[in-house]
Amino acid sequence: MNDFTSPKKRFFGQGRYINESSAPARLDILGGGAEYGGCLALQIPTDRRVKVSVAKRTDGILQIQADLPLSPMYLRVPISSLLDSKGNVHYPKIKASLKSAAGTDTWSQLVGCVMVMIKEKQIPSFGMDIWVEIEGGSGDMHSMDAPAMVATLIAIAKTFGAELKVFEAPRLAMIAKTYIAKEAESAGNVLTAYLGEAFKVLPILCQPGQVYPTLEVPDDLHFVGIHVDASPDEKPERPLHVRTAASMGYTMIARHLETAFRDMKEALINGDMEEMPYKGYLANIPPQEFTYRFRRLLPTCMSGGDFLLRFGVVLDKGAELHPLKVYPIAAATSHVIFENARASRFMYLLRNLSSNPQSQEALEEMGKLMYASHKSLAACGLVSNLAGELVAHVMELGTDKGIMGARLTNAGESRIVCLLAKGDEGLKTAHWLSKKYGLSDPQQVSMTIGSSPGTLFS
Repeated sequence: MNDFTSPKKRFFGQGRYINESSAPARLDILGGGAEYGGCLALQIPTDRRVKVSVAKRTDGILQIQADLPLSPMYLRVPISSLLDSKGNVHYPKIKASLKSAAGTDTWSQLVGCVMVMIKEKQIPSFGMDIWVEIEGGSGDMHSMDAPAMVATLIAIAKTFGAELKVFEAPRLAMIAKTYIAKEAESAGNVLTAYLGEAFKVLPILCQPGQVYPTLEVPDDLHFVGIHVDASPDEKPERPLHVRTAASMGYTMIARHLETAFRDMKEALINGDMEEMPYKGYLANIPPQEFTYRFRRLLPTCMSGGDFLLRFGVVLDKGAELHPLKVYPIAAATSHVIFENARASRFMYLLRNLSSNPQSQEALEEMGKLMYASHKSLAACGLVSNLAGELVAHVMELGTDKGIMGARLTNAGESRIVCLLAKGDEGLKTAHWLSKKYGLSDPQQVSMTIGSSPGTLFS
Protein backbone atom coordinates (compact mmCIF):
# COMPACT_ATOMS: atom_id res chain seq x y z
CA MET A 1 0.00 0.00 0.00
CA ASN A 2 1.34 3.41 -0.92
CA ASP A 3 2.21 5.78 1.93
CA PHE A 4 -0.05 8.72 1.08
CA THR A 5 -0.24 12.04 2.87
CA SER A 6 -3.42 12.80 4.84
CA PRO A 7 -5.11 14.94 2.16
CA LYS A 8 -4.48 12.22 -0.39
CA LYS A 9 -5.86 9.56 1.97
CA ARG A 10 -8.98 11.59 2.51
CA PHE A 11 -9.40 12.08 -1.23
CA PHE A 12 -9.17 8.41 -2.14
CA GLY A 13 -10.44 6.80 1.06
CA GLN A 14 -9.32 3.41 2.32
CA GLY A 15 -8.89 0.07 0.57
CA ARG A 16 -8.73 1.26 -3.05
CA TYR A 17 -6.24 0.14 -5.68
CA ILE A 18 -4.38 3.18 -6.99
CA ASN A 19 -2.13 3.45 -10.05
CA GLU A 20 0.49 6.14 -10.44
CA SER A 21 2.64 7.71 -13.12
CA SER A 22 4.88 10.77 -13.26
CA ALA A 23 6.50 12.85 -15.98
CA PRO A 24 9.06 15.67 -15.93
CA ALA A 25 8.62 19.31 -16.81
CA ARG A 26 11.08 20.57 -19.37
CA LEU A 27 13.48 23.47 -19.54
CA ASP A 28 13.36 25.10 -22.95
CA ILE A 29 16.87 25.98 -24.11
CA LEU A 30 16.08 27.23 -27.62
CA GLY A 31 13.16 26.91 -30.00
CA GLY A 32 10.41 26.66 -27.40
CA GLY A 33 7.38 28.75 -28.27
CA ALA A 34 8.09 28.52 -31.99
CA GLU A 35 7.24 24.84 -32.41
CA TYR A 36 3.97 25.68 -34.19
CA GLY A 37 6.08 27.11 -37.03
CA GLY A 38 8.06 23.87 -37.42
CA CYS A 39 11.03 25.11 -35.40
CA LEU A 40 13.75 22.89 -33.96
CA ALA A 41 13.25 22.79 -30.18
CA LEU A 42 16.07 21.97 -27.77
CA GLN A 43 14.73 20.87 -24.39
CA ILE A 44 16.03 19.11 -21.30
CA PRO A 45 13.81 17.35 -18.73
CA THR A 46 14.02 18.80 -15.22
CA ASP A 47 13.70 17.27 -11.77
CA ARG A 48 10.31 18.96 -11.30
CA ARG A 49 7.72 16.31 -12.07
CA VAL A 50 3.96 15.95 -12.15
CA LYS A 51 2.79 12.83 -10.33
CA VAL A 52 -0.70 11.55 -11.10
CA SER A 53 -2.60 8.92 -9.10
CA VAL A 54 -5.80 7.30 -10.43
CA ALA A 55 -8.41 4.99 -8.91
CA LYS A 56 -11.64 3.60 -10.39
CA ARG A 57 -15.12 4.66 -9.35
CA THR A 58 -18.42 2.94 -10.11
CA ASP A 59 -20.85 5.89 -10.04
CA GLY A 60 -19.86 7.64 -13.29
CA ILE A 61 -18.28 10.60 -11.49
CA LEU A 62 -15.00 12.17 -12.56
CA GLN A 63 -13.26 13.80 -9.60
CA ILE A 64 -9.94 15.62 -9.91
CA GLN A 65 -7.87 17.23 -7.17
CA ALA A 66 -4.71 19.21 -7.97
CA ASP A 67 -2.69 19.48 -4.76
CA LEU A 68 -0.95 22.82 -5.29
CA PRO A 69 0.17 24.72 -2.17
CA LEU A 70 -0.63 28.16 -3.58
CA SER A 71 -3.73 27.42 -5.64
CA PRO A 72 -5.33 24.02 -4.98
CA MET A 73 -7.88 23.02 -7.58
CA TYR A 74 -10.89 20.69 -7.34
CA LEU A 75 -13.35 19.48 -9.95
CA ARG A 76 -16.23 17.00 -9.71
CA VAL A 77 -18.42 16.31 -12.73
CA PRO A 78 -20.61 13.43 -14.01
CA ILE A 79 -18.97 11.95 -17.11
CA SER A 80 -22.46 11.64 -18.66
CA SER A 81 -22.72 15.45 -18.70
CA LEU A 82 -19.77 15.57 -21.09
CA LEU A 83 -21.21 13.06 -23.58
CA ASP A 84 -23.53 13.88 -26.47
CA SER A 85 -27.21 12.93 -26.66
CA LYS A 86 -26.30 9.42 -27.82
CA GLY A 87 -23.82 8.88 -25.00
CA ASN A 88 -20.77 9.26 -27.24
CA VAL A 89 -17.63 11.33 -26.87
CA HIS A 90 -17.84 14.37 -29.16
CA TYR A 91 -14.82 16.60 -28.79
CA PRO A 92 -16.42 19.96 -29.80
CA LYS A 93 -19.25 19.37 -27.31
CA ILE A 94 -16.79 18.64 -24.51
CA LYS A 95 -14.72 21.70 -25.36
CA ALA A 96 -17.81 23.93 -25.24
CA SER A 97 -18.92 22.43 -21.91
CA LEU A 98 -15.53 22.91 -20.28
CA LYS A 99 -15.17 26.45 -21.59
CA SER A 100 -18.35 27.50 -19.83
CA ALA A 101 -17.95 25.41 -16.68
CA ALA A 102 -14.31 24.95 -15.82
CA GLY A 103 -12.86 28.39 -16.39
CA THR A 104 -9.29 27.15 -16.61
CA ASP A 105 -7.29 25.41 -19.30
CA THR A 106 -5.81 23.00 -16.75
CA TRP A 107 -9.15 21.30 -16.25
CA SER A 108 -9.74 21.18 -19.99
CA GLN A 109 -6.50 19.26 -20.42
CA LEU A 110 -7.01 16.74 -17.63
CA VAL A 111 -10.68 16.13 -18.42
CA GLY A 112 -9.65 15.95 -22.07
CA CYS A 113 -7.24 13.10 -21.28
CA VAL A 114 -10.08 11.14 -19.65
CA MET A 115 -12.44 11.66 -22.57
CA VAL A 116 -9.76 10.84 -25.14
CA MET A 117 -9.10 7.53 -23.35
CA ILE A 118 -12.83 6.75 -23.40
CA LYS A 119 -13.09 7.48 -27.13
CA GLU A 120 -9.74 6.31 -28.48
CA LYS A 121 -9.00 3.39 -26.12
CA GLN A 122 -12.58 2.40 -25.27
CA ILE A 123 -12.12 2.44 -21.51
CA PRO A 124 -15.47 2.28 -19.64
CA SER A 125 -17.04 5.50 -18.39
CA PHE A 126 -17.48 4.16 -14.85
CA GLY A 127 -15.80 7.22 -13.39
CA MET A 128 -12.48 7.77 -11.64
CA ASP A 129 -10.64 9.82 -9.06
CA ILE A 130 -7.49 11.64 -10.17
CA TRP A 131 -4.96 13.23 -7.79
CA VAL A 132 -2.33 15.56 -9.26
CA GLU A 133 0.75 16.84 -7.42
CA ILE A 134 4.09 18.42 -8.23
CA GLU A 135 7.29 16.74 -7.09
CA GLY A 136 10.61 18.54 -6.75
CA GLY A 137 9.13 21.93 -6.00
CA SER A 138 5.89 23.85 -5.80
CA GLY A 139 4.24 26.23 -8.17
CA ASP A 140 1.47 26.68 -10.71
CA MET A 141 0.53 24.31 -13.50
CA HIS A 142 1.34 26.52 -16.51
CA SER A 143 4.69 24.91 -17.33
CA MET A 144 3.46 21.50 -16.19
CA ASP A 145 0.66 21.00 -18.72
CA ALA A 146 2.44 18.48 -20.95
CA PRO A 147 3.80 16.25 -18.16
CA ALA A 148 0.42 16.37 -16.40
CA MET A 149 -1.32 15.07 -19.52
CA VAL A 150 1.26 12.37 -20.28
CA ALA A 151 1.26 11.12 -16.69
CA THR A 152 -2.56 11.20 -16.54
CA LEU A 153 -2.93 9.17 -19.73
CA ILE A 154 -0.47 6.51 -18.55
CA ALA A 155 -2.02 6.26 -15.07
CA ILE A 156 -5.52 5.88 -16.59
CA ALA A 157 -4.22 3.20 -18.96
CA LYS A 158 -2.77 1.26 -16.02
CA THR A 159 -5.99 1.60 -14.05
CA PHE A 160 -8.25 0.27 -16.80
CA GLY A 161 -5.83 -2.21 -18.40
CA ALA A 162 -5.55 -0.31 -21.68
CA GLU A 163 -2.39 -0.92 -23.68
CA LEU A 164 -0.50 2.15 -24.85
CA LYS A 165 2.02 1.56 -27.58
CA VAL A 166 5.27 3.53 -27.82
CA PHE A 167 4.53 7.16 -28.73
CA GLU A 168 0.80 6.64 -28.17
CA ALA A 169 0.69 8.65 -24.93
CA PRO A 170 2.17 11.76 -26.62
CA ARG A 171 -0.22 11.32 -29.56
CA LEU A 172 -3.25 11.12 -27.27
CA ALA A 173 -2.04 14.12 -25.29
CA MET A 174 -1.87 16.10 -28.52
CA ILE A 175 -5.47 15.13 -29.31
CA ALA A 176 -6.66 16.19 -25.85
CA LYS A 177 -4.87 19.52 -26.00
CA THR A 178 -5.74 20.35 -29.61
CA TYR A 179 -9.39 19.30 -29.77
CA ILE A 180 -10.60 19.79 -26.18
CA ALA A 181 -8.35 22.28 -24.39
CA LYS A 182 -8.22 25.94 -25.36
CA GLU A 183 -4.74 26.06 -26.83
CA ALA A 184 -2.89 23.64 -29.08
CA GLU A 185 0.04 21.86 -27.46
CA SER A 186 3.41 21.54 -29.15
CA ALA A 187 4.76 18.10 -29.92
CA GLY A 188 8.05 19.07 -28.32
CA ASN A 189 6.56 19.52 -24.86
CA VAL A 190 4.80 16.17 -24.68
CA LEU A 191 7.68 14.30 -26.33
CA THR A 192 10.13 15.64 -23.76
CA ALA A 193 7.82 14.56 -20.92
CA TYR A 194 7.70 11.11 -22.49
CA LEU A 195 11.10 10.59 -24.15
CA GLY A 196 13.46 12.85 -22.23
CA GLU A 197 16.64 11.42 -20.74
CA ALA A 198 18.18 12.84 -17.57
CA PHE A 199 20.90 15.45 -18.16
CA LYS A 200 20.63 15.14 -21.94
CA VAL A 201 19.24 17.66 -24.41
CA LEU A 202 16.45 16.33 -26.62
CA PRO A 203 16.29 17.95 -30.10
CA ILE A 204 12.84 17.80 -31.70
CA LEU A 205 12.04 19.16 -35.15
CA CYS A 206 8.39 20.03 -34.71
CA GLN A 207 7.15 19.07 -38.18
CA PRO A 208 5.22 17.72 -36.37
CA GLY A 209 7.59 15.72 -34.12
CA GLN A 210 10.82 14.38 -35.60
CA VAL A 211 13.10 13.31 -32.74
CA TYR A 212 16.87 13.52 -33.17
CA PRO A 213 19.44 11.65 -31.04
CA THR A 214 19.91 13.18 -27.61
CA LEU A 215 22.85 15.49 -27.00
CA GLU A 216 25.34 14.76 -24.24
CA VAL A 217 25.94 17.67 -21.88
CA PRO A 218 29.51 17.96 -20.53
CA ASP A 219 29.80 17.45 -16.77
CA ASP A 220 30.85 21.06 -16.15
CA LEU A 221 27.99 22.56 -18.16
CA HIS A 222 24.60 23.22 -16.60
CA PHE A 223 21.26 24.45 -17.88
CA VAL A 224 19.62 26.29 -14.99
CA GLY A 225 16.07 27.63 -14.83
CA ILE A 226 15.23 30.65 -12.66
CA HIS A 227 11.55 31.33 -11.99
CA VAL A 228 10.79 35.04 -11.69
CA ASP A 229 7.79 36.98 -10.43
CA ALA A 230 5.56 39.03 -12.68
CA SER A 231 4.68 42.59 -11.75
CA PRO A 232 0.93 42.91 -11.07
CA ASP A 233 0.66 45.96 -13.33
CA GLU A 234 2.26 44.42 -16.43
CA LYS A 235 0.81 42.02 -18.93
CA PRO A 236 3.29 40.51 -21.41
CA GLU A 237 1.74 39.09 -24.55
CA ARG A 238 0.47 35.53 -24.30
CA PRO A 239 2.25 32.93 -26.47
CA LEU A 240 -1.00 32.25 -28.34
CA HIS A 241 -1.17 35.92 -29.38
CA VAL A 242 2.35 35.72 -30.83
CA ARG A 243 1.61 32.39 -32.49
CA THR A 244 -1.39 33.93 -34.20
CA ALA A 245 0.75 36.85 -35.39
CA ALA A 246 3.35 34.50 -36.88
CA SER A 247 0.64 32.47 -38.60
CA MET A 248 -0.77 35.67 -40.05
CA GLY A 249 2.71 36.37 -41.46
CA TYR A 250 2.92 32.90 -42.98
CA THR A 251 -0.51 33.36 -44.59
CA MET A 252 0.62 36.67 -46.12
CA ILE A 253 3.72 34.98 -47.56
CA ALA A 254 1.60 32.15 -48.98
CA ARG A 255 -0.72 34.62 -50.69
CA HIS A 256 2.27 36.56 -52.06
CA LEU A 257 3.42 33.29 -53.63
CA GLU A 258 0.01 33.13 -55.35
CA THR A 259 -1.37 30.26 -53.31
CA ALA A 260 -5.06 30.06 -54.18
CA PHE A 261 -7.50 30.93 -51.41
CA ARG A 262 -9.42 27.75 -52.20
CA ASP A 263 -6.30 25.63 -51.67
CA MET A 264 -5.52 27.43 -48.41
CA LYS A 265 -9.04 26.84 -47.11
CA GLU A 266 -8.92 23.17 -48.07
CA ALA A 267 -5.53 22.67 -46.40
CA LEU A 268 -6.82 24.29 -43.23
CA ILE A 269 -9.95 22.13 -43.13
CA ASN A 270 -8.10 18.90 -43.89
CA GLY A 271 -5.13 19.69 -41.70
CA ASP A 272 -2.78 18.74 -44.53
CA MET A 273 -0.26 21.50 -45.22
CA GLU A 274 2.10 19.41 -47.35
CA GLU A 275 1.19 21.24 -50.57
CA MET A 276 1.39 24.68 -48.99
CA PRO A 277 4.56 26.79 -49.48
CA TYR A 278 7.47 25.45 -47.44
CA LYS A 279 5.26 22.50 -46.46
CA GLY A 280 3.26 24.75 -44.17
CA TYR A 281 6.12 25.71 -41.83
CA LEU A 282 7.72 29.11 -41.41
CA ALA A 283 10.88 27.45 -40.12
CA ASN A 284 11.51 25.96 -43.57
CA ILE A 285 12.13 29.43 -45.00
CA PRO A 286 15.89 30.10 -45.00
CA PRO A 287 16.66 33.34 -43.09
CA GLN A 288 18.45 34.93 -46.04
CA GLU A 289 15.55 34.18 -48.37
CA PHE A 290 13.08 35.61 -45.86
CA THR A 291 15.13 38.79 -45.52
CA TYR A 292 15.37 39.48 -49.24
CA ARG A 293 12.01 38.14 -50.47
CA PHE A 294 9.43 38.48 -47.73
CA ARG A 295 10.42 40.72 -44.85
CA ARG A 296 9.32 43.92 -46.63
CA LEU A 297 5.85 42.43 -47.23
CA LEU A 298 5.01 42.16 -43.55
CA PRO A 299 3.56 45.06 -41.57
CA THR A 300 4.93 45.76 -38.12
CA CYS A 301 1.43 45.33 -36.71
CA MET A 302 -2.08 44.68 -38.01
CA SER A 303 -5.46 44.21 -36.39
CA GLY A 304 -7.27 40.92 -36.75
CA GLY A 305 -10.17 42.67 -38.46
CA ASP A 306 -7.98 44.28 -41.14
CA PHE A 307 -6.24 40.96 -41.74
CA LEU A 308 -9.52 39.09 -42.23
CA LEU A 309 -10.76 41.72 -44.68
CA ARG A 310 -7.63 41.30 -46.81
CA PHE A 311 -6.85 37.59 -46.47
CA GLY A 312 -10.00 35.90 -45.19
CA VAL A 313 -8.28 33.07 -43.32
CA VAL A 314 -5.22 32.39 -41.17
CA LEU A 315 -3.40 29.17 -42.00
CA ASP A 316 -3.24 27.70 -38.51
CA LYS A 317 -5.94 25.77 -36.66
CA GLY A 318 -4.29 26.69 -33.39
CA ALA A 319 -4.44 30.43 -34.05
CA GLU A 320 -6.99 32.60 -32.27
CA LEU A 321 -7.73 35.69 -34.34
CA HIS A 322 -9.69 38.52 -32.71
CA PRO A 323 -10.85 41.37 -34.98
CA LEU A 324 -10.07 44.12 -32.45
CA LYS A 325 -6.65 42.87 -31.30
CA VAL A 326 -3.41 44.11 -32.85
CA TYR A 327 -0.77 41.53 -33.72
CA PRO A 328 3.05 41.99 -34.04
CA ILE A 329 3.26 40.24 -37.41
CA ALA A 330 6.79 41.16 -38.49
CA ALA A 331 8.48 40.37 -35.18
CA ALA A 332 6.57 37.12 -34.61
CA THR A 333 7.20 35.81 -38.12
CA SER A 334 10.88 36.72 -38.01
CA HIS A 335 11.25 35.05 -34.62
CA VAL A 336 10.23 31.60 -35.87
CA ILE A 337 12.51 31.70 -38.91
CA PHE A 338 15.61 32.96 -37.15
CA GLU A 339 14.97 30.90 -34.01
CA ASN A 340 15.13 27.73 -36.08
CA ALA A 341 18.51 28.82 -37.44
CA ARG A 342 19.73 29.66 -33.92
CA ALA A 343 18.59 26.31 -32.53
CA SER A 344 20.22 24.40 -35.41
CA ARG A 345 23.54 26.17 -34.83
CA PHE A 346 23.31 25.62 -31.07
CA MET A 347 22.68 21.90 -31.61
CA TYR A 348 25.74 21.64 -33.86
CA LEU A 349 27.95 23.42 -31.32
CA LEU A 350 26.74 21.33 -28.37
CA ARG A 351 27.09 18.06 -30.27
CA ASN A 352 30.72 18.84 -31.09
CA LEU A 353 31.61 20.55 -27.83
CA SER A 354 33.54 17.68 -26.24
CA SER A 355 35.81 17.27 -29.26
CA ASN A 356 36.20 20.99 -29.97
CA PRO A 357 39.62 22.38 -28.99
CA GLN A 358 38.07 25.86 -29.12
CA SER A 359 35.32 24.96 -26.66
CA GLN A 360 35.39 28.34 -24.90
CA GLU A 361 34.71 30.10 -28.19
CA ALA A 362 31.92 27.63 -28.91
CA LEU A 363 30.37 28.26 -25.49
CA GLU A 364 30.51 32.00 -26.04
CA GLU A 365 28.77 31.58 -29.39
CA MET A 366 26.10 29.40 -27.76
CA GLY A 367 25.54 32.15 -25.21
CA LYS A 368 25.18 34.77 -27.93
CA LEU A 369 22.57 32.59 -29.63
CA MET A 370 20.57 32.54 -26.39
CA TYR A 371 20.82 36.31 -26.02
CA ALA A 372 19.67 36.79 -29.62
CA SER A 373 16.70 34.53 -28.96
CA HIS A 374 15.80 36.53 -25.85
CA LYS A 375 15.98 39.80 -27.79
CA SER A 376 13.68 38.33 -30.43
CA LEU A 377 11.16 37.22 -27.79
CA ALA A 378 11.26 40.72 -26.30
CA ALA A 379 10.47 42.20 -29.73
CA CYS A 380 7.36 39.99 -29.74
CA GLY A 381 6.29 41.43 -26.38
CA LEU A 382 6.75 38.19 -24.44
CA VAL A 383 9.37 39.30 -21.88
CA SER A 384 8.27 40.56 -18.47
CA ASN A 385 10.16 43.38 -16.79
CA LEU A 386 11.88 41.23 -14.19
CA ALA A 387 12.89 38.57 -16.72
CA GLY A 388 14.34 41.31 -18.89
CA GLU A 389 16.26 42.76 -15.94
CA LEU A 390 17.69 39.34 -15.09
CA VAL A 391 18.97 38.69 -18.61
CA ALA A 392 20.36 42.23 -18.87
CA HIS A 393 22.23 41.72 -15.59
CA VAL A 394 23.71 38.42 -16.84
CA MET A 395 24.94 40.18 -19.97
CA GLU A 396 26.59 42.87 -17.84
CA LEU A 397 28.37 40.26 -15.75
CA GLY A 398 29.96 38.74 -18.84
CA THR A 399 31.36 35.23 -19.00
CA ASP A 400 33.90 35.71 -16.19
CA LYS A 401 31.24 34.75 -13.63
CA GLY A 402 30.56 31.46 -15.41
CA ILE A 403 27.23 32.36 -17.06
CA MET A 404 27.68 32.01 -20.81
CA GLY A 405 24.19 33.01 -21.91
CA ALA A 406 20.55 33.48 -20.87
CA ARG A 407 17.11 33.77 -22.39
CA LEU A 408 13.49 33.74 -21.37
CA THR A 409 12.07 30.32 -22.03
CA ASN A 410 8.73 30.33 -23.75
CA ALA A 411 7.29 27.71 -21.41
CA GLY A 412 3.69 28.86 -21.58
CA GLU A 413 3.29 31.69 -19.07
CA SER A 414 5.63 30.40 -16.37
CA ARG A 415 8.25 33.19 -16.55
CA ILE A 416 11.36 31.02 -16.45
CA VAL A 417 14.78 32.27 -17.54
CA CYS A 418 17.25 29.63 -18.76
CA LEU A 419 20.91 30.16 -17.93
CA LEU A 420 23.88 28.41 -19.52
CA ALA A 421 26.25 27.99 -16.57
CA LYS A 422 29.81 26.67 -16.69
CA GLY A 423 31.53 24.98 -13.76
CA ASP A 424 31.24 25.71 -10.06
CA GLU A 425 31.62 29.44 -10.64
CA GLY A 426 28.62 29.42 -12.98
CA LEU A 427 26.48 27.50 -10.46
CA LYS A 428 27.52 29.89 -7.69
CA THR A 429 26.47 32.86 -9.83
CA ALA A 430 23.19 31.14 -10.76
CA HIS A 431 22.35 30.64 -7.07
CA TRP A 432 23.10 34.31 -6.38
CA LEU A 433 20.93 35.40 -9.31
CA SER A 434 18.13 33.13 -8.12
CA LYS A 435 18.14 34.80 -4.70
CA LYS A 436 18.14 38.24 -6.28
CA TYR A 437 15.56 37.71 -9.02
CA GLY A 438 13.74 34.49 -8.08
CA LEU A 439 10.22 34.10 -6.77
CA SER A 440 9.49 36.18 -3.69
CA ASP A 441 7.22 33.55 -2.11
CA PRO A 442 9.34 31.21 0.06
CA GLN A 443 6.88 28.36 -0.56
CA GLN A 444 7.92 28.25 -4.21
CA VAL A 445 11.13 26.89 -5.67
CA SER A 446 12.94 29.58 -7.66
CA MET A 447 15.74 27.55 -9.24
CA THR A 448 15.64 24.42 -11.37
CA ILE A 449 18.97 22.68 -11.87
CA GLY A 450 18.42 18.91 -11.69
CA SER A 451 17.14 16.54 -14.36
CA SER A 452 15.07 13.38 -14.47
CA PRO A 453 13.90 10.93 -17.15
CA GLY A 454 10.66 10.95 -19.10
CA THR A 455 7.94 8.39 -18.46
CA LEU A 456 9.35 5.96 -21.06
CA PHE A 457 12.58 5.60 -19.08
CA SER A 458 11.30 6.02 -15.51
